[in-house]
Amino acid sequence: MSGCAAVLELLDDYLDGELQPRDMRRVHAECDACAAEFRRARREVDAVRERLRQVSVPPDLRARLGAAIRELSSHGRH
Repeated sequence: MSGCAAVLELLDDYLDGELQPRDMRRVHAECDACAAEFRRARREVDAVRERLRQVSVPPDLRARLGAAIRELSSHGRH
């Protein structure tokens, strides 16, 4: 796979901030349309994250989520 399709496969890692520098250069060098798509996706994710910061999570739900995350994390360590 080459070109735009290969670069677009990097989108999830890009949005998670997990791209290696060489792959980041690929994203911006492939073509203007690819770079624009990555910027658009970044803006959307940032907007959703900002909205989520404004949501108040009830303490009991926060505690249950924390426990569930810890439980899932402990299963991955065995």
